Amino acid sequence: MNQVEYLIRNLKNYLGVKTEKEVARALGMHSGSLSKCKSRNVIPFKKLSVFAKKNEMKIDDFLNSDFIERKDKIHYQRRILKKEISEIVDIIEELDEDSLPVIERFLIFLSGENKKKRTYKSKIK
Repeated sequence: MNQVEYLIRNLKNYLGVKTEKEVARALGMHSGSLSKCKSRNVIPFKKLSVFAKKNEMKIDDFLNSDFIERKDKIHYQRRILKKEISEIVDIIEELDEDSLPVIERFLIFLSGENKKKRTYKSKIK
């Protein structure tokens, strides 16, 4: 596997796509141009640099498989978290106004402010 094939594989994993055409589109190039780069084993550094900046990454990150695997796990965890947040919002929207103080106390508890207050009080005693 040459460097460009390795890069394309990592980009497919990162983007969650299956085809080189989708990778080319993400890089802002035609699929034919990406195929030429692949056959010549020439990395499209300008396109990759722009893509990396948009995603707050470095070019080297796409050449490092460990980083891509970690990114996949992070994306998966974010998808689960978004789903859970959406479910919580749905539940909150169904509650009436009398429930708001309970929700407020619960959110304070989740944020950890409650722990800070307890710690502070215990130091005073």
